[in-house]
Order: sequence, then structure tokens, then C-alpha cells
Amino acid sequence: MRLQDAIDFVGTCTSMCPEFEMLEREIQKNIDSLEMNEDGRVDPDRIVKAYRRSAAGNEQPLPSDVRTPECLMSTLDYLLNDILSNHSLDSCHAFVRDRTRSIRQDFTLQNIRNVTAVEVHEKIARFHILCLHEMCEYDEAKFSSQQETEQLRKVLISLMEFYDDLREEGIETENEAEFRAYNLLSHIRDQDMARQAQTLPLHIFQHPYMQRALEFYGLVQRNNEILETSSRRNKPENVPASANFYSRFFKLVADPSTPFLMACMLETHFSEVRKGALKAMNSAYMFKAGGVPAGYIRGVLGYDALEQLLQEAKLYGLVMDMSCGEPTILFGQRHYTAKISVFIEPLSNPPQKKSVLLVEPKKGTNSLSDIIYAEHQDLLLADNDDEEGEVEDNEDEDELIQDVYQIPFKPAIVQPAIPAEPTEEQKQKQAQLEALREKAAAAAAAAAQERERMTALAKKREEQLLRQQREQQERERQERERRELEERKAREKQARLEEEARLEKEARLEAQRIKEKKMEEMRRKAIMSQVSRRYLNELISTYVEGVVKERMTKIMHVKQAIKRRTMPWIERARGRIGKRSRVAAARSKKWKFDRVLTFNNPYSTMARKLKPIPEHCTPAGVQERVKISMEAEQRALKSYQNEMSDDVKHHEHVWKTENFALNIYPRVRDKVVAHYNHHPTPDKPMWQLMIHTEDQELSSSIWFKHKFGLDDEFSRRVERYIGFGVTCRMVTAITDLPYQWVSQTGGIIFSLPEYDVDMHEEQREEYWQKCKQRMDNLTDKLQEMEPQIKIPFIFTFFPSNSSSTESVLSTVKLPKKKQIV
Repeated sequence: MRLQDAIDFVGTCTSMCPEFEMLEREIQKNIDSLEMNEDGRVDPDRIVKAYRRSAAGNEQPLPSDVRTPECLMSTLDYLLNDILSNHSLDSCHAFVRDRTRSIRQDFTLQNIRNVTAVEVHEKIARFHILCLHEMCEYDEAKFSSQQETEQLRKVLISLMEFYDDLREEGIETENEAEFRAYNLLSHIRDQDMARQAQTLPLHIFQHPYMQRALEFYGLVQRNNEILETSSRRNKPENVPASANFYSRFFKLVADPSTPFLMACMLETHFSEVRKGALKAMNSAYMFKAGGVPAGYIRGVLGYDALEQLLQEAKLYGLVMDMSCGEPTILFGQRHYTAKISVFIEPLSNPPQKKSVLLVEPKKGTNSLSDIIYAEHQDLLLADNDDEEGEVEDNEDEDELIQDVYQIPFKPAIVQPAIPAEPTEEQKQKQAQLEALREKAAAAAAAAAQERERMTALAKKREEQLLRQQREQQERERQERERRELEERKAREKQARLEEEARLEKEARLEAQRIKEKKMEEMRRKAIMSQVSRRYLNELISTYVEGVVKERMTKIMHVKQAIKRRTMPWIERARGRIGKRSRVAAARSKKWKFDRVLTFNNPYSTMARKLKPIPEHCTPAGVQERVKISMEAEQRALKSYQNEMSDDVKHHEHVWKTENFALNIYPRVRDKVVAHYNHHPTPDKPMWQLMIHTEDQELSSSIWFKHKFGLDDEFSRRVERYIGFGVTCRMVTAITDLPYQWVSQTGGIIFSLPEYDVDMHEEQREEYWQKCKQRMDNLTDKLQEMEPQIKIPFIFTFFPSNSSSTESVLSTVKLPKKKQIV
């Protein structure tokens, strides 16, 4: 079968979970709490098809087990609108993540790559990005960022393929640039991603999403990555001439024009960027310079709290100083022997922390479902004149970011020691030192003022965040109260309506409950029967396979034993066959030699003793004998018809099995005994009647086999008597005739195939040509084995009418000058 002739796999399930899986999971007690009703039983309206890995033991899914695209879309809407909106993310994350994998699996099984598949995969990708931010601080048992990133990358790969396929069909999608940017950020340290981005269409490459993602791509690259070792595999490569512009990276993340989901993607790389920044600072600053205030570094690297910075600095082996009243990090410490900068790089980066200052404010008041459905859809790189209110709200934030990143700091000055009795020159130096001290004091005062200003700004920012949080909480409280009031009114109205219709509804619900219970029981029995049949078929197939394997092993052993036992017999039989062939060849040579001496020797008296051809062998004599035989046959048929007037009795008599050896043996006994006395043989004497047919499947061949009582295996019948045995054997034109058969043959019945008198002239001519060819082939084989053999022939003819005489005389035209011996 060709690939283009294959039939597309199309799912037919229109419910969120197929019935077979519903029952199977209920039997296996594999029902999630979100799929149960108030009674703790499976709810058909809540259960969703679970993800099942493709393995060797799992059967191929049926169309009834695979959902249609419309059903997959509605299933995803149920997961996002009903499950995710009404439950906390940590309680339903594992459930939604597994069910979205099942949705993607159904799309893959049906090879659906249309706009619907793109829309579904885009929502699933946003869900994974959102989870990377919201659940990053949970422990490994509840959330694995590595597995979440793996699933996100698989979804993005599918989306990239969908976009390429749809573009070949002339279809453009709305959000392609957004997810192309996410794909670039998910492989932000891959050096080949920039080249791939350059191959995109111009309108995609120049889209603000892609331009912002490429800008982040350039800022993240590093040239101070350690080399890959056996314990550190899959390390990113160093990028020559990279700027290590980490301060610009965090400023751009905090920029209001950077969307929330893009910031969530970048949040996963914060630890790696901060490590590279601290490593660069450790190489740039000198240890004697007095260190850098930790508050300044916290602002530059976007840490939420000073404690987080200090923990990571301790992890990397950096020295901290608390003598100045505030934490100070001393960079540039050298190893006492190697004289290189001391910077400890752990095998893994610090765990991701939820960024409250840079990423979380971008979320605003949008719910999770709003973000996944892209209903908020931030405007990337929007102009400042579009919304004046937003600009005013962000002025303080931008000012705070600029102030944090521009805080100056002065290194501590090491004061030299003063001698006890200064000279004139030392007094001059002392005066200069005093001037330097005054300048240092002024610088320290300026630094103190800057620190106080920074503290005031940080306090102002914290107060602003607290105020925003309180306002957000107040809005949420008012919204919650409004919803509760509406829900309470709705419940009161619903209760009143239910009370009015309670009596009428009870009977209907009871009848419906009984009907549903019966239907559920019938469906359960049907599915249980299907499961039982499937398991039984698997059990039977396993058992049959074992039995067949055992039986084949026994047959092979028996075959080998038979081969070892029969090998001497085969060699003995081959020896006898060779001896008979040599005897036949010697007889043929002797016959040819005698013929040359008899007919070509003018002095031989044998030629003069040959008798002339008898009159009954001439063409006229043969035609007369045929006529007499046919008349005798016609009289015999009339006599037989008079005796067998009943059709049933006639049919039984015609098909009755007879032992013809009883009639043959007394007629040929004397001649056979005399022949074997003159030509003795080591084998037991045997006389054979050969029945030659065109095909054993013909009706005439079946009649011969039944009439003569021939067996089905060898098509023969052997009767043994005192002097010799009599064999009746049926052969065809393709049967090989061994020398033993030819030497034992004393008569041949040559059966002509069934003849149809309605054949036209060409078919009739072809029929007799085939019969003549078969006759010539048989006589050639006999003369090749025994050149001097003389065997009587009996021809049988099966016409389609009642008179064989009329058929023969009307079809057979004997040549006038041909001799028949």
C-alpha cells in the first residue's frame, strides 16, 4: 500500500472522556477528586480523559476513544474556565497539566494542524508559562520547574511546526510573533536561535515581541561561563565580545512595556544572569577598594530582599563586611597560592524565586484565565501618549528604578600610619593628608546622604506597594462582597423557584433517576463484557502462542529424529533407483543395437521374416473397429438403461466402488509369471494399471478415483496376491514417471477430458490438439524408459450428450494414410 492511499485517523468521541476509559478508571479507582460529585462518585460531566503514555503493552486507540477537535476545544475551555477559575492553582495544577497533555495527544493522533490546533496549543503554552512564575517556590514534590519547562518546549515546538505548515497553505495566525518570541526565550543560551530568527518573514521578525525578545537574547549572553566537565554537562558556550550588560537586562524587565508573560519567561533565567553579574563584578572590583554596598547591588540586580542577595553571595564564596553599619560585599579576593579570583560555582544555580518587585506588578488585577485567554494582552512598546493615566502611575516606579541603578558609592580609603615626631616634610604631607581626610569626610557625608535618600526612596516604594496592595485588597473585598450579594439573591430566588416546583419535580426526578440507573447498569454491563472479551482474547492468544511454540518444538524434534532414522532408507532407495536407471539405459542401448542389426543389415534374415501390417491396423480397419465398438457400447447402454430405470439406482450403480484387480489378476497371471521367470527381479513382482488424466480436479478424475477406490494421498490402490500384486494408479501430465512404474505397467487407461458438443470449430480443434499433445508426451516418456515396450491403451470419453458413438463419429476424423500400431 502506498502512503498517499492511507486513511486518516479521525476521532469520533464527543464527550470529555470516552465511556470505556470512564469505566476502566472507575474500576481501577483512578478518579481524581475534581472529577467526583458530591456523593464521591464519578461525575460524567466532570471527568476528563487522562494522559496515557505510548508503550508496547498499550493497544492502539480506537476512533471512539479519541475526541473530535470541537470536543478538545470545549474540554480545554472547561479546564480553564471551571477548574482553574474556581480552584487554587496549587490544588488543580497537576490535574490540568495532565489533561492538557491528553488534549495535545489527541491532536497528534489525528494529525490535526489547523487553526483550531494552534489556538488550543497557544492557551496551553500560556498556562505553562504562568505556572513557571506562580509555583516556582513550591517544593519538588508538588512542582517541578524542569518538567514544566520540558512540556512548555514541546508545546512551542508543535506551534512552530503548525505556523510553518499554515504559512505554506497561505494562512497567517494572529499570535505567531508572540510565541516565536517565547520559543526564543526558552532557548535563550542557544547560539543557533538568532540565526533561525533571521529566517522568519519580515513582518514577524520586525514585530515588537520579536524585537524585545532579541534584545533580551543579546543581554543574557555571557563570556565568563566555565568550561564543561564530566560533572557539569550541557553547559552553555561562551559568547566572545558579549557586553555582560546585566543592569540593562533588569531595567528592561522592569520596563512597563515588557509584557507579563515575557517577564515570567525571563524570571526563570534570573539566577543565571545574577551569577554571571556577580562573577563579572568579582573580576572587575579590587579587594582593596573597600567593597560595594549590598543595597546598591540589590537594586542593580533586581533582588526583592537583601537577604536573598546575601545568601547567594555566601553560596558563591564572596566576602561580606558589616563594619560600616550596612552589609558590604568585598569583591576581588585572590587565592593565596593561585593568585586568581575566588568565586565558587555550584553544580546548579540557586532555585528560582518569585519576583515581587519586577514581575508580579505586571500581573495587575487580571485573573489566571484572563491571562491565558490573552484578554489583557499588554501593548508592547506602547507610546507614552496613549494612556496618560498609566504614565502618571508609572512615573514613580520609573524614577525609583533609575535612582536604584544610579546610586553612587565610594570605596573606603585606607589611612596610613603617622609617625610620632614629624619633620617639616612630614608636616607638609600631614597637612595634605588632613586635606584629603576632609575631602574623604565630605565624600562620606555625601555617601551617607545618598544612602539616606536611597533608604527614603526604598521606603517610599514599599509604602507605594503597600498602598497598592491595600487598594487591590479593598477592590477585591468590594468585588467579593458584590459577588456574594448577587449570589445570595440568586440563591434566594433559586430556592423560591425550587420550593414552588419541588412536588412536581420529585416524581420526574425519581423516574429519571431510575431510568438513568438502569441505563448506567446496562452500559456498565456492556463495557464490562467488552473488557472481559478483550482480556479473554489476550489470555487465549498468549496461551495459544505458548501451545503452538511447544507443539512446533516437538514437531521439529520428531522431524529431526525421522530424518536420522530414514537417512539409511533414503540412501538405499536412491541406490535402487540408480541401478534401475542403469538397467533401463542398457536395455535401450541393446534394443537400438538389435534394431540396427535387424533392419540395416542386408544379410540379415530377420527383415525378410517381418509380417505385413495386419488388415485391422490399417485406417479402414481401425475405423471399422471403432464403429463396431461404438455399436456394442450403444447396445450395452440400452441394456443398462432397461435394467436401471430408477435414477437413484442408476446413480448408485455408476458411483459404486469396485475392485477391478479381481478381474485383472486371472487374465494376466500366466503372462506376468512367465515374464518375471524370464526376467527375474529382487523386488516383488507387480502388475500396474495406469490411469492417465489431464487434471485430478476434473469430474472424470474424481469418478475414476471413486470407482476404482483410489486413496487420497497417493491416488492408488494395491491388491496383493500369491504370485504378484496388482496396482491401479492415477497420474497426470505433470507427474514424474519413475522407471519402476513404467516396467510394472501392463495397461493404460487414457482419459479424455469432458467434451462439450456445443463448441465451435476452433475450440474443437484446440481440444483435440491438447489431447494429442498429452498422448505424444506420454508415449515419449514410455519409449524413453522402455524402447521395446508394448502396452495396450483404453481411451475413455465423456461427452455432454447421451450417445458417445454419435459424439465420436461427428468429431473424430481419422487420416486416410495413418497407421495405428
